[in-house]
Amino acid sequence: MLQNALDQTQGTGRFDAASWKGLLQERIEHMEIRKLLNDVEAFLERPSEKDLFTRDTFLGLLNA
Repeated sequence: MLQNALDQTQGTGRFDAASWKGLLQERIEHMEIRKLLNDVEAFLERPSEKDLFTRDTFLGLLNA
């Protein structure tokens, strides 16, 4: 299903669904966590949860 969605939205053959973890890991490693937090902070029910927004947390979830 992921491959079909990628083909429909990104063009056939541009992305391989089997490599999604690697692509996501690369994005996580290069994203600006502070900017991400600024975008989502207003939507957190518990402000203390902002401490969970770290590169290590996201990479850990990806590899869990």
